[in-house]
Amino acid sequence: MAFISSLCCIVNEATAQVPSADVTLQPVITQNLPVFTSLTGYAYLNDNDAVSTNLGGTQVYYDAPLYYPFNANTPGWWDNLVAEQIQGRLPVVLMPTRGAWTLDPADMTGPGELNPRRLTAYTAALARANATSLFKVACFVDSPAMVSIYNRVYDLPTDGKMDLSNPAGWEDVVWLRTVKPWFDTVPSTLWYRINNRPVIQWWGMHPGRFSNHYGNARQMLQHISDAFNTAYGVRPYFIIPDDLYTASNQDGTVVDQPDVLGLNGWFGPPIRPYSYIAWDNFISGCAVPGFINPNFFNPTSDKYGNPNQVIPANKIDGSGVNGDTLIEGLEQAVNFRAHFTLLEGWNDVREWAGFYRAIPTPRISFPSQYMNLVRQYTDLRTVTLRLEAEGADQYFDTTAGNSNGQVFRRTGDLDVRTLSGSQGGWAVNDIAVNEWIQFNKIYFSPGNYKFPVRYASATPVQARLRINGTALATVTLPATGGTEAFSTYSLGVSPVTWGVKDLRVEFLTAGAHVDWLFVKKYDPMMTLRSVSTNSYVCAELGGDNILIANRAAIGAWERFSANGVNGGVLSANDVISLQSYNGLLLCAEGGGSGVLAANRRREGGWEKFTLVKADGGSGALVAGDVIALRSANGRYVTVASDSRLNVTGTAIGDAQKFTIGFGQQ
Repeated sequence: MAFISSLCCIVNEATAQVPSADVTLQPVITQNLPVFTSLTGYAYLNDNDAVSTNLGGTQVYYDAPLYYPFNANTPGWWDNLVAEQIQGRLPVVLMPTRGAWTLDPADMTGPGELNPRRLTAYTAALARANATSLFKVACFVDSPAMVSIYNRVYDLPTDGKMDLSNPAGWEDVVWLRTVKPWFDTVPSTLWYRINNRPVIQWWGMHPGRFSNHYGNARQMLQHISDAFNTAYGVRPYFIIPDDLYTASNQDGTVVDQPDVLGLNGWFGPPIRPYSYIAWDNFISGCAVPGFINPNFFNPTSDKYGNPNQVIPANKIDGSGVNGDTLIEGLEQAVNFRAHFTLLEGWNDVREWAGFYRAIPTPRISFPSQYMNLVRQYTDLRTVTLRLEAEGADQYFDTTAGNSNGQVFRRTGDLDVRTLSGSQGGWAVNDIAVNEWIQFNKIYFSPGNYKFPVRYASATPVQARLRINGTALATVTLPATGGTEAFSTYSLGVSPVTWGVKDLRVEFLTAGAHVDWLFVKKYDPMMTLRSVSTNSYVCAELGGDNILIANRAAIGAWERFSANGVNGGVLSANDVISLQSYNGLLLCAEGGGSGVLAANRRREGGWEKFTLVKADGGSGALVAGDVIALRSANGRYVTVASDSRLNVTGTAIGDAQKFTIGFGQQ
């Protein structure tokens, strides 16, 4: 009964500080799921760069970031970036390199302001946010920039091409000034690896900028692989642009280079918002939430006003709602079972292709819309989430303007202050009676959740949480010792059904300074030991596999999140869903009479099962109880003679019985 007792105490959380385990972010699980990454630029050295530009005498306005000032020379810019990526739950961040002008490790200059040595600011921001275990970082070589370096190194005309037949250029430009500075800057513990090999994705090497492709591009990749192996003791994997291989005027031999893992086809307006290519059992993809060629606004360009240079955000024909274009690309990653999908691009303000928090526009319905959509595909378990108060999608503030000046938010009346201390960040402050903040369309897998809040206050504060408009009980948050003394207490617990929900934090009294709202799933982790085989049920490698009762020990794939509605305490006759380790839901296939498989992302009727005590009893379930699982059509989960599970049983016998065990998320 110890497990039940530990859960029962959660109703009193508001009387004590929340334990650190309940506000610690967990990495997302990617095994046997599509891996998503977002190309993340950092060539913003002036806030004006993220707001507008002048093209051919026309002032062009971008989808302005919510965050201010959008200046990558400031630590706050990187802190905000990390906070956004934490909310989007990206497992991998794709950081570009355009190389460095010189070999001086202190030189931060380079073409296009994407010298990878500047990524020390990113790794520092990860450390400040305690997020170094949450992300891996992959390298993207923005190949055209190498041409500028090549021409400078060899004192050639600025409009010259890079000669791929020149081995010196492979070493001086590609390796020493473009690739190696990236990997010297980003710690090896953060490198994204496949089969323990770091991944490098390459942008195109179009004949308009490069010459002598045939046979030489392959040799250039081999040179980089050899140099990489010498420097770091491992060979990288390469994802290369598909036209480098397919175009007749480039290098069809490039796929013979043994480190080439996959091909990427990119997107293309007006009707191709995504692309997925299978090469040698590896599927690489690219998807975009919308796009416009900046020269669409340039009267001096042949692309001026050309609708073929635009991909709308609301389906390619403009018939849907904002986000539909991205959803289609994300769904295709699932359908193709893509191994690596590049999302273009996290803060791509200039091409209307961003995922960053933005001021709402005709393409963006609310600030966090696109990062929230990404999370629906990266974080199926939804075990932990941190929502920054200053980044709220909606709010009600009773005073005009920000009481601290223009801090964090570009516009509006929300009162935001800078936090003191080494971790940086911001908080909503000067909260008055009846003010609130809201986070829109937050995705939940079904189950039971805790909602801690980090705040500071010199006096007790009354607050409550609303989930899709339904209020939890009002709680009194105790005084923390002042507005600089932040503590974490609970706003309550609640079962949440599958889908997206709005979370609103309301303050009934004044005085709080709020840092963030946390979401913590606390459903029990259940093991099922077959009575007939005396072995544990396993979701082998997770998604799209049937389940099998043949394991002698408990590992990740033998544990299932039991998502019910009884506050985390399971009882006989409860109706629950079960999630495998990577978050895919168990489903009774074939209309409830087929195999049992771990392959569903959404909860419906065939993803729900009734817990039945095998002896016909009732009441709370404890470890060691013997149960059966009944599907929506009354059939029972059954262990067949080959140890595989189906949902065909019409009565409860040994083949339908399972001994249960419990653990916590």
